[in-house]
Amino acid sequence: VRPHLLRRRKDDVKLVVQLPGKTEQVLFCRLSDRQRALYKDILRSEEVQAVLEHRMTAFRAITTLRKLCNHPALVFAHGRVVWGESTEDTAEDGNEGGAVTGTSEVVWDESGKLAVLRRLLPLWHAEGHKVLIFTQTQSMLNLLQAMLQAMNLTFVRMDGSTAISRRDGIVTQYNSDPGIFAALLTPRTGG
Repeated sequence: VRPHLLRRRKDDVKLVVQLPGKTEQVLFCRLSDRQRALYKDILRSEEVQAVLEHRMTAFRAITTLRKLCNHPALVFAHGRVVWGESTEDTAEDGNEGGAVTGTSEVVWDESGKLAVLRRLLPLWHAEGHKVLIFTQTQSMLNLLQAMLQAMNLTFVRMDGSTAISRRDGIVTQYNSDPGIFAALLTPRTGG
């Protein structure tokens, strides 16, 4: 099999591609008051009670809580929690059909993560940095895209639905155009 497989290790790539060192900033973000209240409501829900009594699998409840930790708009609409289907996040980069129907009514600071990001991005932009922002789902990527547009920050976007033939061009554009500040990505984009 050896002659038919190409295996690249990080050390091999580092020798060929001369990239600057990566700088990671790990920040812990608290849930907003709204997220915390909704989280507690979900934990007290019949759905979670059914999971605890082994009458239902936990996947749907865990997925809902995970989305809530990104932004309440992903799970809450019309005064109630919108429980997603259990297959939502298993599909290849599927647009998991959360509660978001439009981003004009989204309050960015209702998310602890987005509140922090909204304060950091202008600082990084002013310092001349470029950023990569990864998220697991397209619905969260849509929120990030809307937030960057509202902040008048330039970006490119690449997710699982981006045609493979366009991906190299997007990467080249991000790397070569100093006017592009951010790249919005999902890890499932690959490559």
